[in-house]
Amino acid sequence: MKKYFLFLFFYLLSMNSAFAQKDTIDGKSYILCINSYTESSPWSSRLISNVTEFVQKDPEITLYIEHLNMLLVENDSILEESKRNIFDKYKDLSPRMLLLLGNSALLLRDEYRKAWGDIPIVLCAQEDYLDSYEAYIHRRPSIPEERTPLSYLVDPYNLVYLYADLYIPENIRLMKQMIPGMKEFIFIGDGRKVNQDNSALIQQELNTKYPEIKYRFWSAENMTMPSC
Repeated sequence: MKKYFLFLFFYLLSMNSAFAQKDTIDGKSYILCINSYTESSPWSSRLISNVTEFVQKDPEITLYIEHLNMLLVENDSILEESKRNIFDKYKDLSPRMLLLLGNSALLLRDEYRKAWGDIPIVLCAQEDYLDSYEAYIHRRPSIPEERTPLSYLVDPYNLVYLYADLYIPENIRLMKQMIPGMKEFIFIGDGRKVNQDNSALIQQELNTKYPEIKYRFWSAENMTMPSC
């Protein structure tokens, strides 16, 4: 993934940049990174670190980062507040490019276009589709009929997407080879929608190919201290 980021930024920008994160923006050209998750999320933190490492050498362009914290977005009003904070902060100067981490950041694609015009968007996605608004807000498992393939959004939104495949069937097969007598598979996640979808995919794979293995999903969202 780091290799692809380096190539993509060299191609789109033909220049490096310096990292910054402030309450207000200055007049320099900048890239805006919108992270679907929290600042401490390991997946997005690694990606941000890779981009920062690559672009930090040239002070002529700045990288700003905003975290949507979608795990805490449970209704329209919370999302509206997050949107207002972002668009008010960057309303006076359009970013040169948007870097979106996580599929749910693409929910605001029409707002991006309205605020900043037809700027390039790079999406690093863990799923090759965009789910419905309700699925992301209420964090329910994906319904295939409600999905929009990311390939449908490439031309209309000037979008490049980097698909971060989780290789669920391959990882399960590897675990089965390493632990031939495995009787139980426990997936530990949290309340994010992506983990609801991953849990469904894991359970489907086990039911289809390894029905003898018992499956459980442990989530901090529905566990109490005594149950831990």
